[in-house]
Amino acid sequence: MACGNPFCLHYNFLSLTLYIKKQKIMNILLEQGWSEIDSKLIKNYVLSDFTHAIKFINLIAEDAEKVDHHPDIKLYKYKNVRVTLTTHSKRRITEKDISLAKQIDKIFDSIN
Repeated sequence: MACGNPFCLHYNFLSLTLYIKKQKIMNILLEQGWSEIDSKLIKNYVLSDFTHAIKFINLIAEDAEKVDHHPDIKLYKYKNVRVTLTTHSKRRITEKDISLAKQIDKIFDSIN
């Protein structure tokens, strides 16, 4: 059902604009190695050694705690870290996930 009210048109335009912006950001994340699987953002990182992997995990934890958004983090094969982001309460990827994904990439770049 279409709405002829100017407010409806403005609201639909804003919704479409936000959707397009989110899709552009998602495309950038996908180009940077993130995968979108089952409504989750997932990325694997390879650090130089075990100590750097643990440091990376701790830095992620600090930033995640600041924004009260907590990713699933898995350390495997002593220097590999898998990060999984989703907003559990929404059962999908939200702006919080996208923002934290960008921050995690910055952390990785700063220690690698």
